[in-house]
Amino acid sequence: MATHTQIPSWTIPALVIAFNHVQFIDSDLVVGRVIDIPCKNDNIYDNEDMWAIPVKDNGIFTQFDFQLKTGDYLAQPSFDSFTVFRLRDKNYNEWIVLGTKNDFFTSCATCCDKDGVPMVGLDGSFSDRIAPCQTVDIVNGSNVPYAIFSLPTLGVGEAYFPYGSIDNVALTTASSEGYNDVTALLAFLNGTAGWDVATWTEVGGIVYATGVTTGSNVCVNIVAVIPSP
Repeated sequence: MATHTQIPSWTIPALVIAFNHVQFIDSDLVVGRVIDIPCKNDNIYDNEDMWAIPVKDNGIFTQFDFQLKTGDYLAQPSFDSFTVFRLRDKNYNEWIVLGTKNDFFTSCATCCDKDGVPMVGLDGSFSDRIAPCQTVDIVNGSNVPYAIFSLPTLGVGEAYFPYGSIDNVALTTASSEGYNDVTALLAFLNGTAGWDVATWTEVGGIVYATGVTTGSNVCVNIVAVIPSP
């Protein structure tokens, strides 16, 4: 544990992943909640930042495990793990916050000036990449292995954004504009290195990845969101 004595006493907004052991994961699996956290001289911090590691039950994300970045956990444990830090106060409150301790110290030290540095993730740049996973173990009528994934319905102004991994290797990130119809989405999936280990098709709102290697652990999520300006 460590304290930091170079910051004054006020609050700053931050993307909080958990507060007092309650994790913020909504019904759509959107992670985090913007909450004001205290900049106090008597705050307590771990000496190291932490990984937030998604825990999955039969491939479905349910919660996070938090692991200090030490020893065997210096490297990112999974493609969808991300950096957080733990903040505590003398009243036994505990926040798990997106970003690093240094991000927090900088934001507190510059708070409220015109050149203030906000905490990471408040501008919409943070997009968790947690995807459901499946081990490929089914074949079609031609004895070719495949995996299936759901495709959301696009709302007004929304576009498709696919993300995922194969055997814990992150797949190529989608265009920042996304893909505004199924044809454009499939063109990206079938024409992009990593994704092209399978042939991607869509039937009735289900996306099929045909030809992926049997036994592979495939994690894919295709979301429908309004692209950032």
